[in-house]
Amino acid sequence: MAQGRQGVSAADRIAAALARDWRRRRAGLALAFAAQARRGLLWAPVALGGGVAVYFALPVEPPLALTLLAVAAALAGGVVAGWRAPVLLLVLVAAGPAVGAWRTAQVAAPVLARETGAVPVTGRLLAQGVDAAGVRRLTLAPERLGRLDDAARPARVRVSVRTAAPPLRPGDRVRLTAVLAPPPGPAAPGAFDFARQAYFARLGGVGYAVSAVERLDPGDNRAGRAGWGAWLQGVREGVASRVRAVVPGAEGGVAAALLTGLRGGIPSDTAEALRVAGLAHLLAISGLHVGLVAAGLFFTVRAGLALWPWLAVHWPIKAMAAAVAWAGAGGYVLLAGATVPTLRAFIMVSLSLLALMAGRRPISLRLVAVAALAILVARPEALVSAGFQMSFAAVVALVAVYDRAGPALARWRRDAPPGRRLALYFLALLLSTLVAELAIAPFAAYQFQRLGFYGLAANMVAVPLMSLAIMPLALVALVLMPLGLDALALRPMGWAVGVVLDTATAVAAWPGADIGVKAFPAAALGLVALGGLVAALGGQRALMAPAALLLAAGLAWAASAGRPDLFVDREARLVAWVRDGRLWLSHPARGAYDREQWRRLSGLGGRPGGQVLDQAGASGDRAMAEGVAHGLALRCDPLGCAGRLDGRPQGLLDAPLGRHRSGRWVAVAFDRAALADDCRRADILVALVPVTGRACPAPRLVVDRRLILAAGAVAIDLDAEPPRLVTAAGVRGLRPWVRPHPARRP
Repeated sequence: MAQGRQGVSAADRIAAALARDWRRRRAGLALAFAAQARRGLLWAPVALGGGVAVYFALPVEPPLALTLLAVAAALAGGVVAGWRAPVLLLVLVAAGPAVGAWRTAQVAAPVLARETGAVPVTGRLLAQGVDAAGVRRLTLAPERLGRLDDAARPARVRVSVRTAAPPLRPGDRVRLTAVLAPPPGPAAPGAFDFARQAYFARLGGVGYAVSAVERLDPGDNRAGRAGWGAWLQGVREGVASRVRAVVPGAEGGVAAALLTGLRGGIPSDTAEALRVAGLAHLLAISGLHVGLVAAGLFFTVRAGLALWPWLAVHWPIKAMAAAVAWAGAGGYVLLAGATVPTLRAFIMVSLSLLALMAGRRPISLRLVAVAALAILVARPEALVSAGFQMSFAAVVALVAVYDRAGPALARWRRDAPPGRRLALYFLALLLSTLVAELAIAPFAAYQFQRLGFYGLAANMVAVPLMSLAIMPLALVALVLMPLGLDALALRPMGWAVGVVLDTATAVAAWPGADIGVKAFPAAALGLVALGGLVAALGGQRALMAPAALLLAAGLAWAASAGRPDLFVDREARLVAWVRDGRLWLSHPARGAYDREQWRRLSGLGGRPGGQVLDQAGASGDRAMAEGVAHGLALRCDPLGCAGRLDGRPQGLLDAPLGRHRSGRWVAVAFDRAALADDCRRADILVALVPVTGRACPAPRLVVDRRLILAAGAVAIDLDAEPPRLVTAAGVRGLRPWVRPHPARRP
């Protein structure tokens, strides 16, 4: 009895202790959430971004009047409830769809309804560049496009030119014959949607030239005549051409990209090495580049003015240096193309310079919040772009970490000898690189289905070179270029860039430098992002546990997400199976872009061609035996492929264990002649030809040409019960950038 009473007493003590701990934690959480009212500005872009995310996730376009009504209702609720921070954040959430709908209506422009065939095109050249394959691309504002009238003619079209063309500058009036089509949709459900990107760029058609380009007249390339955009684009292209003329090869292409943002001169293998080595951020002009330009100008001008004692005493040389730095940074942003990362960096630099003149902290989370709000209001479509997500993820993480670690680093640096200061510089660089790599990793996995693990080593070499040599020399080159003396700075800049490229090539060759991950839902990324924001913006230790739970839930969701087993392209011309880490194609010579997208979405990773086996469309015992070995028991002939999935385990990267359904008969028909047999035997039929329902009663799932052309690219989970079909149309919904597939003859 005594032992029983002691046991009960011990259990009661444990329960009481747990209850006290829970009350303490709950009180701490309540205080932490209450403290967020004083950090409302930091949460404002999160609230607005959440509303914008809702807008882009909607299956249909909400009427602008309805979104404005929702904002009015939220404002009315704020008046009734009092303007407290939670109410203001709810107003911003309600404003998100309104901002998105307003921007969508603002950029609306005609889009081609179908492929035009070879038609004459006359228009003004807006921009030109070179793609990864070395093909010249012209962006035109068409004045004439076949027989289309003004109401149906796109505002912009992009034409690939493979023939020789005369020297052209933006603003020139040109004529050519081209085949144009609407901007294509995604290669698979949930893949990159080029049509949406083109809609917000007012790009209504893409295609290729079938004639030589004729220059009708040079136009007037002065600013204000051909337009500021064309004039500025001409300046950018002129600077890039000059840099590539002085610094040949890949080094010149990278140097031109750092100065102008134009990457056409970078060979594809160089760009791939930079990406695999974790150095692709060096090409995306952002805070590092703009900040270095502004800092270099500020300290140089201030030091120069301080050499004149009278001026230093009687004039505000600090403000004068800040004004020069602001103007120089703004000019550099315009020269670099004013992309989302550069705009974010310029807004932060501008506010930092103002804070510096006012004696305030130049960098803070409030500045990041203001920059995010400005971009979301002006360009809400940026929220779904990789540039916005990765740029702000890195900056928020870095500022939050240095808010906590900065005082300790400052104490260590104070009165330190030169050797210790150098060691602290590399320690800060190591910390910055590690934080940035961890912050952008989930977004890189979502956007590109790839992860790199050696970026830390590569950045330890590249970032000091960028800070101490490459960007200062780039700034000197821009100053000397009008005098024709820019080669004095460009040549040593090219040498430093060469060291960076050699580092990238070496690191990219290390084993495991590039790991593929399968695609996962956007909602999982949202949980990860929210967890990171709670940890970075919360400012309270009590919020670390909820942040960790959100991060863990998002990562678990992403890791457990399934993936399709079979893809069909939007033109019903190519089929691919994913089995045992390989992509099996129905035709080895078609759809290079589509199969690259499918490989990435399936988490196969690697460089193009690294793990692809183009033998699914071949016949013969060798192909059959190899297919069976990889869980794909298909026999193929010119009419199609058919067979049973063997049911053996697929491995962790292919599907969760126990999910595979054995004995399911799958058929893919390339020709009508295959339908008679397939419709009698198949459980799942994918037909690249039309199928009538009455003539094909046996399959549980029929996906034919009519459905594919109507719904866009198709993905099928063959292992689900019942088989799960996902279409691009089902994911994209009925939005202004989604165009129905033009009617085709069966």
